[in-house]
Formats: sequence, C-alpha cells, structure tokens
Amino acid sequence: MADYGDDVATEVMPEASATLALRDMVDAAAASVPGCCGAATSVWSGGQRLTDVCSHPDLGLLVHEEMQLTDSPTRMALGTGEPTTIRDTMYDTRWPRFSAQALRVAVRSVTTGVATLEGQTVTCALYSLRPDGLPAGSAAVATALIRQSVLATTQQDAYDRAQQEVHHLTEAIATRRVVEQARGIIMHALHCDEAIAYEHLLQMSRQEHRRIADVAQTLVDSHPATSAEVSEHVLRPATRHS
Repeated sequence: MADYGDDVATEVMPEASATLALRDMVDAAAASVPGCCGAATSVWSGGQRLTDVCSHPDLGLLVHEEMQLTDSPTRMALGTGEPTTIRDTMYDTRWPRFSAQALRVAVRSVTTGVATLEGQTVTCALYSLRPDGLPAGSAAVATALIRQSVLATTQQDAYDRAQQEVHHLTEAIATRRVVEQARGIIMHALHCDEAIAYEHLLQMSRQEHRRIADVAQTLVDSHPATSAEVSEHVLRPATRHS
C-alpha cells in the first residue's frame, strides 16, 4: 500500500499505532465495500491537511491535486460535516475540475465521509472505477471507519463498538444486494413486480423458519435455474401450507 505524505504523518502523528490505524482504515474500506477500488483518508486541523494515507499511488496523486482546489467533494464534506457523493464523474457538474482529475485516473464514482472525534477531523474517500459503483450505505461505512480508526488509539472499548458497527453496516450492504438479486430472480420466473416478489421471499422465510437473507442466498446460489424450477421452489411451500 502506498502512502502519500508519509513524512508529514511521522511528524504530526508520531505514535506508530495512529498511523497503522489509518492504514487499516483504507485497507478495510477498499476490502469491505462492494465496488470500491481503493480509499484515501486525511487528517485535518484548522482547515489544514496534516496527513494522507492512500491505498494506491494514483489515489495519492488525486488527493494531492484535489487539495489544491478550493471547491471539491472533500472541501464540501469538511464545510458541511455531511458526506458527499459523486455518482458519475463523467457527468457530475458540481466539481468539474475535480471530476476531470478523477477521470484521468479512471475514477468514475466517489463517496467521502467525515467525522470529528478526539479533537481530530478525519475524511475518508471511497473510489470506484464504475459509474454509480458504490452501494447505498457507503457513506455510513466510511464514517464508521473513521470513528474506528480514531478511537483505535484512545478508547479500546469504543473502538470495539465502532468495529462492530462497520461489520453490521457492511453486512447490511451485502444482505441487501443478495435480497435484491433473489427478488429479481423471482420477478423473472413468476413475471411479477418487486412487491409481490418480496412477499414471496417473506413467505418462504416464515415457512422455512430462516432469515430472509439466508433464503435469498439459497435462491441466488441455485441460480441459474429455469423459470419453472424457480416457480416450483417459490410456490410449493405456499401450496403445502395452504
């Protein structure tokens, strides 16, 4: 993993554990969010960037170039305290100079989270090579990762809770994707709409006494199946219990 500004990190954050926490954060972000190709985090004080840690050299360059701009997704996040998202850098018109820089390194979508804890303001940007490539909830994951990294060196108990929050959020994203896949399979097989397909999933979950996510995963794992086979699997329990 390449770090942009390691010399600054050594000066401002002398404790090795603090720097390692930032390294862990960008690695966790890149690995845990579907569609994420890399991540970058920055530590701020008084509006000045103190430290950057990036998962890839090209992202380090992008972060450096973004910080030369007075108007960018990260600047907006810092100013409002709220996450920012660019769904497609090819067509977003809010930050044209940043979007042009992102396109030069093939980044098509970006989500930036921000949090202030223990006297530090930290931003975490997630990048994807695909338009709209980061799932709903990515900003919440980025913010949770910030809390986790900052608290890692100060409050072990709070760090454990933050780590659990990251796990739950990433698990929720994965579950949502599987349920959506299963719902699409049912819609195709039964020629029904989303609401009816979801009702079938709920009914199967109740009848099999399993979580809806597990039922959805079983259906996705058995795909591709013929429409007739899916219809039989979905409708048979309802007929048996009618």
